[in-house]
Amino acid sequence: RTTRATEHQTYRAYRRVRDQELKAFQKVFLKAGEKQSITLSIPVNSFAFWDETSSSWNTEAGDYILRVGNSSRHHIANLRVKVK
Repeated sequence: RTTRATEHQTYRAYRRVRDQELKAFQKVFLKAGEKQSITLSIPVNSFAFWDETSSSWNTEAGDYILRVGNSSRHHIANLRVKVK
């Protein structure tokens, strides 16, 4: 993202299930006209859910869509990740 003025941005990655779940975030400081790449690390266990049948945490293998943006309503990318 290129900015016109100095500003702070916080970029977030959400996993969409029933509601959006925040999975990672990083705050960056951009000067006017500056671009910056960021890396958001999301551990596999963040895809786990509580399985009441087995009374344990479970992670299902499959494809997940992550929405990345600077708010929960403004997404600039949808990324597909595969959990094995």
